[in-house]
Amino acid sequence: MVKGFSLKATGLVREYLPRVLDNPENLLYREKLQYAAMLAGMVIAHTGTTVVHAVGYPLSSRKGIKHGLANAVFLIDIFRRISSSAKEQVTKAIEPFENLDELSEFFKKLGINNFSVNIEEEEIREWAEKAAKAPHNQRTPGKLDRDFYERLYKKIKGMDE
Repeated sequence: MVKGFSLKATGLVREYLPRVLDNPENLLYREKLQYAAMLAGMVIAHTGTTVVHAVGYPLSSRKGIKHGLANAVFLIDIFRRISSSAKEQVTKAIEPFENLDELSEFFKKLGINNFSVNIEEEEIREWAEKAAKAPHNQRTPGKLDRDFYERLYKKIKGMDE
């Protein structure tokens, strides 16, 4: 049941998010995204959240970045890291996208890959430390340590790559 909700939600986002961004006044498109959000919420209620949320929280709470965007900017890098130890799990998590390159291309078309934010070095250290200690790590496969999280924050600051 939960996997079905997840697939439906991701499929709706894939189809309707670009449409809403192109035509924000279209109520049908917005309704489809609201339905996707409801389904995603039901999934989270059953499964909990992963480190993507733990890393995104400071961007939302301290920098005013919308929660979905705050999570999306980290999603590809986290999935790439996780796939080294749990490739099948990542493949299932991103369905109906075929692979991470396709998901990354979708994000690129939405402008998510062009994201940067002003983050101080002290914030990077503090946030990375909190992310490394977050209980979300227990629900996320792979080794995700403070250094990994620091690299994620530095990347969106524009310090790396």
